[in-house]
Amino acid sequence: MEVTSEPALATARFGARQRKGVLLGFSGPRLTVIGLAALLVTAGLFTAGASGALLVCPAVVVLLGSAFVPVGGATAIEWAPVAGHWALRRVLRQDIYGVRPLVPRPAGTLGLPGDAAALRVHVDAATGAAMVHDHHRQTLAATCLVAHPSFVLLGADDQNRRVTGWGRALAGLARSGHVAAVQVLETTMPDNGSAVREWWSEHGVEDGTWAARTYSDFVAAAAPSSARHRTTITLSLDLRRAARAINRAGRGLPGAAAVLRADMAALQTALRAADLHPKHWLGEAELVTLIRAAYDPSGAAAVDGTNVGQRLPAAGPVGLREHWSWFESDASASAVLWISEWPRSRAYPNFLSTLVLAPG
Repeated sequence: MEVTSEPALATARFGARQRKGVLLGFSGPRLTVIGLAALLVTAGLFTAGASGALLVCPAVVVLLGSAFVPVGGATAIEWAPVAGHWALRRVLRQDIYGVRPLVPRPAGTLGLPGDAAALRVHVDAATGAAMVHDHHRQTLAATCLVAHPSFVLLGADDQNRRVTGWGRALAGLARSGHVAAVQVLETTMPDNGSAVREWWSEHGVEDGTWAARTYSDFVAAAAPSSARHRTTITLSLDLRRAARAINRAGRGLPGAAAVLRADMAALQTALRAADLHPKHWLGEAELVTLIRAAYDPSGAAAVDGTNVGQRLPAAGPVGLREHWSWFESDASASAVLWISEWPRSRAYPNFLSTLVLAPG
């Protein structure tokens, strides 16, 4: 009797988070407080000897504690600029945003709050993609809508092949040397039931049988509370690193768009090799819908499939209020969890599936 064993799913081990610093891995704020602590001890010893050193000991302990005690993945002194900036914005009432519909906005700008208000949209004539230009960070980004089968339902061989193909896709982008970031966004959006009903009308068989009636009743009951997943991949070009290639392509945003187009084509080819299905690059209206859904998912679902709110000034929220660890916008609340360290032990590639696929 021949016994066949199920192939094992490959695992991977994450490396330690890179901690770049000015000297010996220490950041500028940490070096500053360590230097102040050493200066206080030296001054105390020279002025009053051992008693002087004991006198400044509490201040030294506080300074060294702020440089070495971790708080939420960073040291206390590294949080000081963030807390100071937050306190200043609270005092200046910049933590509250409200749209001003009667105030005209510059052409090509998104109606977004905060630093994102400076973003500009350049529509590429060759591909129709809406490219977002951030002149503060010197980046140009385009977003691709991607379709894919459920990873967790595949066999081990198929999962290993897809993981290997995705790794090759990222490695190919890294070889160019001027890709700033690749963002994979998996969004769960509330649906008004139109997508479920449309699927049943196209694929269902209404033959009057018990199975058809049961399935039709199930679709009618589940459609109003259904949700759908949307996967997008955003490719960001570093304009500083790609300056030479941009000059050869014609300079300015048209030249940057030409360089980004080459990376976009390479990404599409790599995605197809990884058994993923890139649909198209988002245009202006789809980009507005995507951004609007991030601020107000239920409101975006209500106007999905219509032409309402597809202009650039309508991309942002109507109102927004920031708090220290979360913010509320329109009818939703959002929070961002920073993962300061990935698992140190070997992990399966689908170890985040319970979080990504959690209901609600």
